[in-house]
Amino acid sequence: MTMKSSLLALLALLSLLLLATVPVPVSSEEHTAWSGNVRGSVQGRRSMAAEEPSVSVSANKNASANAAAAKILQFTCPAVGSNPIQLPEDTSLTQVAYKIPRALSNTLCLLVKVSVTSTGTAHTPPLLPTSLTSISKSSDYDLIPLARSYSGWDWSLSSGIIAETTWIKIRCRDAPRHCNVRVEREDPVITPHAYYLMTLSHSQPLGLTSEEIKSRFLNQVTFGATREEMTMLQTKYNIGVNIDNGTANQGMVMYLSHQMNPLFTPITSHREYYRSRVNFDMKWNGIEGSNIAPQHPCDAFSRWIGYSVTGHDYGLQFKMTTISSGSMAGKLLMSVLQGGKWTPRTIMDSFADTKDAISGPGNYAFCYSHGSALGEEVAFRRISPPSGCATKIEGGNPPLVLPAEYWNDGDGVAITGIHLPDLSSGFEFIAGQWTMHRQRMSTGESYRMYNSIHTESASQVKCNALTMSNANYKHLLGILPDGNHVQYNAYAAVEHNTPDDPITDGGVRAKGMGMRNCANVNKNDWNIDSCRLSTSSACVSSAINSSGKIDTNVVICGSPGEISNERNIPYTDIDTIDQNTMAHYFDSAGGPLFGLHTWQKSNLFNNIALYSEDQLRQRMGWALSQILVVTQFQIDNSDLSTEFFLHYHDIFVRNAFGNYFDILKEVSYSPMMGEMLSFLGSQSASYTKRVENRDGRPDENYAREIMQLFSVGIWRLNMDGSKVTDRDGNFIPTYDNTDIQNYARAWTGFNRQNRRANFEGYWHTVNRIDPMGIYGPKRDPFPKTNLIGGYIGDKYPLCTNNPKLHFLKKGAEYRLLGGHDMPETTYEPNSWSGNENLKRFELEPGGALYRQLCNEDYMTGACKYPPRVVLTENLTCDNDECTMDNFRIVQVGAGIHYEYIPSACVFMAFGYGEKMQKVRDRKKQTMCLHEKVDNAAMSSCCPINPAIAIHRCEYTAERTSFATSVERCKFDPDSPVIGAGTMCDGFPNAPTQIGSECSFNAGGDYMDWHWSLPSNSTSPKPIGERCVQQAKIDVNGNVAIVHAPDMTNTPDDINVFEPVDEENSNYFKVQWMKKDKLYPGPDATTGKCNPAYPCTLANDGSCLCTVDIFEKRSWSGKRFRDLVSTNKISKMKKRLMVGALSPDTYPGDYYARDTEFPEGGRVQIYHYLKGSGDPPDKRYTRNAIIGIRPSDSDGDSMDDYKWFMNFRSLVKIGTNFVFRNPPHFMSLAMPDSRDAHQETEAVLKSYFHHPNTAPFVAQRIMQRFGFSNPSPRFVFEAAEAFKSGTYVKLGVTFGDGKYGNMGAMLAAILLDHEARDPIVDADPTSGSLREPFLKLLSFMRSMDFKPSSRATAIRFENIQAAIGQAPYVIPNVFSFFLPEYQAPGQIQRTGLKSPEAQVMNAPTIVGFLNGLLSMLDVGLSDCYSGFGGRTVWNCAGFEKGWFSDFDDYNHGSIKYEPTGGSTATGAAVVDELVTLLLGGRVDDTVRATIAAEYENFTDKEKAKLYAQKMMLGLPEFHSSNVVLRDHATARAEAPAPVASANPYKAIIFLNLHGGMDGFNMLVPNCPDQFKDYQDARGEIALLNRDLLTIQTTGQADCNTYGLHPKLTGLRDLYNEKSLSFIANLGILQEPVTKSDWRKKSGATALFAHNTQTEETAAVDIFDEYAGVGVGGRILDAMFAKNFKPGAVSVSGSAPPVVAKSSPLLVVDPSGYEEFDPVPFGTRMTDHFKNANPSTTVGSGLFSETYSKSLFQSLSENALLFAKYNAVKLTNTFPATHVGRAMGSIAKLIQTKDDRGVDRDVFFAQKEGFDTHFDIEVPLQNLFQELDDGLSKFAKELKDKGLWDDVTVICVSEFGRTLMGNTGNGSDHAWGGNYFVMGGGVDGGKILGEYPTDLSNNSPLVFSPGIVLPTTPWESVWSAVSEWFGVTDPAEIAKILPNKDKFTGLWDAADIFKPGSFGAEEAASKNTEQNIFAEMYA
Repeated sequence: MTMKSSLLALLALLSLLLLATVPVPVSSEEHTAWSGNVRGSVQGRRSMAAEEPSVSVSANKNASANAAAAKILQFTCPAVGSNPIQLPEDTSLTQVAYKIPRALSNTLCLLVKVSVTSTGTAHTPPLLPTSLTSISKSSDYDLIPLARSYSGWDWSLSSGIIAETTWIKIRCRDAPRHCNVRVEREDPVITPHAYYLMTLSHSQPLGLTSEEIKSRFLNQVTFGATREEMTMLQTKYNIGVNIDNGTANQGMVMYLSHQMNPLFTPITSHREYYRSRVNFDMKWNGIEGSNIAPQHPCDAFSRWIGYSVTGHDYGLQFKMTTISSGSMAGKLLMSVLQGGKWTPRTIMDSFADTKDAISGPGNYAFCYSHGSALGEEVAFRRISPPSGCATKIEGGNPPLVLPAEYWNDGDGVAITGIHLPDLSSGFEFIAGQWTMHRQRMSTGESYRMYNSIHTESASQVKCNALTMSNANYKHLLGILPDGNHVQYNAYAAVEHNTPDDPITDGGVRAKGMGMRNCANVNKNDWNIDSCRLSTSSACVSSAINSSGKIDTNVVICGSPGEISNERNIPYTDIDTIDQNTMAHYFDSAGGPLFGLHTWQKSNLFNNIALYSEDQLRQRMGWALSQILVVTQFQIDNSDLSTEFFLHYHDIFVRNAFGNYFDILKEVSYSPMMGEMLSFLGSQSASYTKRVENRDGRPDENYAREIMQLFSVGIWRLNMDGSKVTDRDGNFIPTYDNTDIQNYARAWTGFNRQNRRANFEGYWHTVNRIDPMGIYGPKRDPFPKTNLIGGYIGDKYPLCTNNPKLHFLKKGAEYRLLGGHDMPETTYEPNSWSGNENLKRFELEPGGALYRQLCNEDYMTGACKYPPRVVLTENLTCDNDECTMDNFRIVQVGAGIHYEYIPSACVFMAFGYGEKMQKVRDRKKQTMCLHEKVDNAAMSSCCPINPAIAIHRCEYTAERTSFATSVERCKFDPDSPVIGAGTMCDGFPNAPTQIGSECSFNAGGDYMDWHWSLPSNSTSPKPIGERCVQQAKIDVNGNVAIVHAPDMTNTPDDINVFEPVDEENSNYFKVQWMKKDKLYPGPDATTGKCNPAYPCTLANDGSCLCTVDIFEKRSWSGKRFRDLVSTNKISKMKKRLMVGALSPDTYPGDYYARDTEFPEGGRVQIYHYLKGSGDPPDKRYTRNAIIGIRPSDSDGDSMDDYKWFMNFRSLVKIGTNFVFRNPPHFMSLAMPDSRDAHQETEAVLKSYFHHPNTAPFVAQRIMQRFGFSNPSPRFVFEAAEAFKSGTYVKLGVTFGDGKYGNMGAMLAAILLDHEARDPIVDADPTSGSLREPFLKLLSFMRSMDFKPSSRATAIRFENIQAAIGQAPYVIPNVFSFFLPEYQAPGQIQRTGLKSPEAQVMNAPTIVGFLNGLLSMLDVGLSDCYSGFGGRTVWNCAGFEKGWFSDFDDYNHGSIKYEPTGGSTATGAAVVDELVTLLLGGRVDDTVRATIAAEYENFTDKEKAKLYAQKMMLGLPEFHSSNVVLRDHATARAEAPAPVASANPYKAIIFLNLHGGMDGFNMLVPNCPDQFKDYQDARGEIALLNRDLLTIQTTGQADCNTYGLHPKLTGLRDLYNEKSLSFIANLGILQEPVTKSDWRKKSGATALFAHNTQTEETAAVDIFDEYAGVGVGGRILDAMFAKNFKPGAVSVSGSAPPVVAKSSPLLVVDPSGYEEFDPVPFGTRMTDHFKNANPSTTVGSGLFSETYSKSLFQSLSENALLFAKYNAVKLTNTFPATHVGRAMGSIAKLIQTKDDRGVDRDVFFAQKEGFDTHFDIEVPLQNLFQELDDGLSKFAKELKDKGLWDDVTVICVSEFGRTLMGNTGNGSDHAWGGNYFVMGGGVDGGKILGEYPTDLSNNSPLVFSPGIVLPTTPWESVWSAVSEWFGVTDPAEIAKILPNKDKFTGLWDAADIFKPGSFGAEEAASKNTEQNIFAEMYA
């Protein structure tokens, strides 16, 4: 009997038995109606009924129609510890419904589906769990929770994709008695299963103690519970009083409220924490290049030293000469050679070494050791004759003695002296803190001033007047009253320059100290409101002038966190890596406080996390930093950067409880993000073509990742986080590649702000601090679509609808420029700055606008000049203001200027024909422009000579509307007949011409347009001379704009503006209005345009069509009133796409409010008064303005209306085709940065307001707070709080009521009963694996870690490598782990996510435990695999008793002492540790066992250490589950491996992650084909002369190819026929063509890293064998043939090699680490194993996953530590990632007998192939590393005779675009070129089909150069499987379940040499399966 049939028989029997006990059906009044899907419909309600209600069961064949008629049978949830109840299923029904009670308090009731796993043992009959303990083997079954109730709360869906995708509906009655749960029945023949009700309790069945509840709470909201905080919770917040195990109490609510309020809990800024401690000794010869200045000598805390030799003198020459005259005649002058000049340093009575071997005058050099105090040793050497550095100056470091008469005895070096007060009164002596530098102890000695000195009458130079220009600080001496001298010792002076308190002079004084740049920050959205006008001379902002200009009336602004350093702290706090060369970098060393520079930022984070008060804020910041990732691996010189990263992280700290939009915006403007995701420098295709004359597309990197990772995600979501499906049950993607390309155009034009000073770096260090600017001309100017069927510019007002005098209307903005008269958001030539001939519009005093901008001080009458003014009401115009169309800059008073910033508005892509006029520019270009546009073109009048045009203006470069231009020219004062003047088509002539102050020669990338008429025209726009627009339609329905202005009487050298001429290739997506979505593009087959349409074929193959533009009213009066009366506002808004200004911005006679709708109501309408006499319904004209009050999801104030015009603008082509006229922000004529910023704001809002964002962000944050799989109800609650911006708990309100509030959402998460009720921990699917970094910090916090006196701060080194996680060393943009990652085995099978499992493997498990075991035994150091840096030369000193006090030789240690001290019992200690570290989640048996062992120790210190170590071995510490241990059954051990007699083979899956650019790896090198390649690739093409030539046969039209020049080793392997390339390979669902690829690729999300990485790992596109990789299935097939497989990774988690038959062995290629290496501590291996016995059904899945991984790790470690390290390689592998990985694999292959395997599949991965930007150098480096590593690997295996047994397969998730982007990188694509290599490979071939045409016209290529794959990965793996030994077609079909979709798949003979493959049989039957394989099944 089969297992399946046995299960069916048993199910039937159990059903009959159970039905026999079911009560009689209840009456129909108990029936309930079913409604709707559960998504978001069920709110949590709680019943505390004392009496448990009965349960009923209902089954219905057609539930949707007959639910009410069904009979309901009743059951009862089992008692805690009782057998589960199997729920019957009637096989005649399609759905079953169960009436189930709510669970009682402190219990959890689960509806679960139990199914037999594919690896389950075939019992006869099969065993099903009838109790929690009576099962044969837990791995035989998958327990999948579908729904649950706990502690009286309603039933709700459980977590996980299986519960999510199972058809389940839940409805609970209002009365607290029961809920109905309805499930679609599965066929038990297809899926053997049974449904059960089971009841679970916590490991503490009576509930947690108040202390345990407090600890559990703190461990969720902080970096770890401490006893001090638990006491504080009790005393301050009364947590523990009247506490309820299931809910949050008032104390918890108030604690969170206070943590979120900076008034109660001040914010700890990481940047401020760092800057305040910066205090290093600056090297003098580098000050001129520094980005910061030294302390001024006369400032308080300036430093002075009384000794002569400093650390900066290392390596310098010095000479001793005898003084011949003066007061010191006969003594010796020491002069030091600095900067090529001998400089007097001090005078000595005599000079000799300590051994008297050297003495007297001579030439010497300083050596390594310089004492930093008088008398300390100074090493030196003699130059001639040479001596070693063992010599020391007799008497040590000499005092500084240098009378003024000898100051000029050098080579003209100027020495300055100032008189100082007596040391005893004006200074304090500082004994520097002990610091460790290479284990040498030294003390610093200096003097610092108590107070600043401003006047010394006897000084040679007044101290406060000292600058670099009048005093050489390198040689500044202080003269003391007693005649002695001290030397000025410059320390860093980091200035205070925050937004609220900017540096008053912008950095003038610091510049005088040698700093190159100004410190003044450019104005931006984050500091503008706190900028101010300087009261004296100040440095001009870098945004205006980067050379450091000093001026008056300067606007000074600051930067968040840019505080000054505390200059009175000891100098040892932060130092530099090399004071001789890198002193200008704060971070270039890290110094003693925070460790080596690479880890300085990470260790600073650790200190804040451990000791800051704002724990919740810091936890939230840490969570956000893992979502919106910036990684140091993609930032240049990141190892020399601290402040840049801290400033970026502070975005999350500042905004932790603010609005997510603010986070998203600040991240998007961060130069760090711009650099990492490569949109910094990206530019539009039109700019690239017009200015640089090359093709290119905008970089897609950020456009993709901001959607996928930061905002909306890949799949559309319901509010409860579940995925939206179509009618066929398929998930619906949120966006596609077209959307990415569309949004990429919006992320163009970004650039860094100019360099400035006052942050870390050199003067030439790029600015990675200040928000990026946008250069308007580089921004793509064309329309962009959003993700919901509209455009980014939807709902914004039209610029052409702006009212007259809009600069005086409500909402108009003015920004202070101060004395600077150049605009900052619009363009004017730099040469105009300060030009007195410029004409600026000056406001008259007393005018309304003047008064607003002046903002007069009512006491002094002086203008206060606010930094930004936004008009809150309409103002009246004054004199000349009344004739203006527009303002650029206005002058207010004496030399103060403001820039006008219009409100955001948009242009229609296609203007109305009669409204379009022609404009011309100085560069002989012309285009069309709407006549109402008033900010782009100037007037051009010809009053005297038609060939000489004159600009008429009120201010320089004034732009006007067409009508104003006509009027200006008509009444031109120079016209012979006033009132008859005309416009003309000329251009202003000489600069001296009349009106020259108006002319505008923009130059550069800007056009200087003027309104134009034919020169013989006397009236505007003669009939027939329309400025026509056309549309080009491509084959996909995308549109490009073409302007066709009338060229009559236009000179021949005038051309249409290139971005809109007939060759325009800037296509954008439009919304075609017809239901069939047809469009008049070229025929996909013939390429012709339909002659029935008004279109002709354009040069690029598109159809150039005539268009008509018209407006259509959105709503009639009747329909409008119907929608209002039925409250269908959402439907109303769907047609309102054109925004409007508030009606009150227009003159009073324009609009009147319709009183039919109540004032202040949700909807208002204002009618256009021009039609006031019409019947009421006809007043709903297109010009009507409709106002709608936003809902909470709109994110705007509920008091404000959104205003819309009552029309839609449509574009019509012929009679059949219509699309909505697309709006766009950027003016084609004047692309200003102002408009680009406004467009960016709109783009960000399109992400932010997307329906996905609330549940997406909620889920991501929940995961980082320990909820890997929050229930749908839980997600819904959190998403609702995000959406509403408010969460109320126990009368306390969180949030500000605005959509996107993070504080409200976080409170909803942390205070929800799913978070607060401990019984939820008993749900096996709840909680998570804990992040390793949080585990580490929580242990240190809870166990009272304290830095040692020598360290004063936490200093880790490289914990990322040890534990898999550390701040600022995130591997890539996907963070440490993927949010959707599923651990192989039961977690994957039950559909759960376990992100943290991705970094949980043997190296990180062992590394984590070793690091903490070492910390417990010897403190923080690098000894015994510790986390710290080097503290001693020989770690044996700890063991051998050399160190009496370990704290003298570490950087800190655990200081935990049990409450009660030495009298505490073992039970009390264990309870306290379990409380602090585990929140009480350990059963009493475990506690008692540890306590008993504790009592066995006579040494209570060792007993305490043992108990602490045992906490680390408990699975509860590593997860948040409850563990149900079977204490009687030990967990099985893996059997000892036995060497196999079978022949050995290995496959290496080498993943080049990021998308390897295979078209620059393998290049066609025949003349025609290479030209084709160059044309396709453009700037990123390789040069022909650099290629490494190879020959091939079989390709269609070229047999000569070239390799990248760095691939010499691969070239050699190819030529020796051990390597073949595979052309155009990719993931395919089935064969595709250019016309059907979208339809035939729906099973996967193409072009995304994570999805395509999964696909290449699995090669199982329909997930038939989900969770098992393609390499794993090959291993399983070989296991079935009695071979012994091994799955091995040298790169962490390895989905491609996950198998059912073999556990995954993970090896760290940097070395194999022994577990628990401390020789004198309690050895913990057996203790840890005993703490992880077998578990019973219902035990936590996350804890079980950890326990299995721990056992596997310990077993592997015991087996391989010695064996692996004993292997010796004959070749030296490169010290690179690939080199180490391939070297490690070479060693592992040689351990095959020790591991007992005969078939291995290895996984190795190299990151970095995501080459979006400047591809050339990165790809060179990557290919060089790849080539070097593989070449050494091949040679090693050849030397060992193993080369023929190994095949290496190069894999990447996708290829890259042929066309480069504008940043000279390439973007995500599809088909790519790869290679396979090995001794068995029949090489020297290019397999597959290299495309014969690489242009977008190719049948295999679509824009922008994406190649359709022609060879599926199935072909490669089919051949490789056969070579490996899998020959059975049925087994091949299992390995490649989608193979039947393809024909002609390769077999082994297509890739491999004859004789290298064939049928193989194992020598013996494989009877043993590795016990650990079950976790991967």
